[in-house]
Amino acid sequence: MDQSDKINIYGTRAFTSKFMPLANQNNSIRYDYDRFLITRIEEMYPYVDHCVPPTRSLTDIILFISAGEAKMNIGSEPYVAVKNTVLYIPSGQIFSFEKYDISNSTSGFLITFSKDILAGDHENSDIFSESGLLNFPGNPLISLEKECSSFAAQLLERIFKENNENGLTRLEIIRSYFLAFILEIRKESSDDIILKKSASIKLVKDFITLVSLHVKNKKQVSDYALLLHISPNHLSKVLKKFTNKSPTKWIYETLILEAKVLLFQTNMSINEISFLLGIFDPSYFIRLFKKYEGITPLSFRNESRKM
Repeated sequence: MDQSDKINIYGTRAFTSKFMPLANQNNSIRYDYDRFLITRIEEMYPYVDHCVPPTRSLTDIILFISAGEAKMNIGSEPYVAVKNTVLYIPSGQIFSFEKYDISNSTSGFLITFSKDILAGDHENSDIFSESGLLNFPGNPLISLEKECSSFAAQLLERIFKENNENGLTRLEIIRSYFLAFILEIRKESSDDIILKKSASIKLVKDFITLVSLHVKNKKQVSDYALLLHISPNHLSKVLKKFTNKSPTKWIYETLILEAKVLLFQTNMSINEISFLLGIFDPSYFIRLFKKYEGITPLSFRNESRKM
């Protein structure tokens, strides 16, 4: 594969340069924002003057909405974050969103960050890894009670002020406030503790993780049932109960997401993409893509590149 055909995973600086080229006019964005960025959504969204096709980020992303709404596709699922909600996109996850609708009057905070820079010592690292918020593939949309949302907003205001005035020169202060924010969110994001620890929930998470790793060469439900040491029938029942989707739909939606990233970010031919995804009949790949997206792969590529 040619170097130009490799999938891009954007850091914050590269992402804003490509999709929001005028964002550097925002005075609250520090020179070191590729490591950690916090900015007001109402100050950032106006720079989103076109849609962002399926792509990936090197950093984790958090949207905290205090008014209005934000729409985003994470993986194959659409989400609408409204007042008093948090939307979390882990690094490496495929996401996309449409051109910002100024009539939404959305406000809140956008945070992009590296877990490494904020985790600090081993104890704090455990907080991040065990958090329901920072544990893909958990539910990325979290609703907050009014009191929790108010406190979370105060913490983000403090982080914003500190970062705006001093950048990362006093990282321990930012880290302390940010960990407090994460812990506050954890209280709201933890569903029934027994449910979270159940074998069924673990099975769902393990299945989704395996699909993301092996979808190019494993496309049968039986493949994943074998890896999980269960029957295909049991896997189907659990997936339908807890996600309202069959294993087959999860597999092919993941495959189509990979195709969309390749179509947008590379110059590979449709045939090459089909072969790379382990589909050796390009005509079948085109039919499959159209079934899920409503348009052909070539039409998707042409539309996504009209910027």
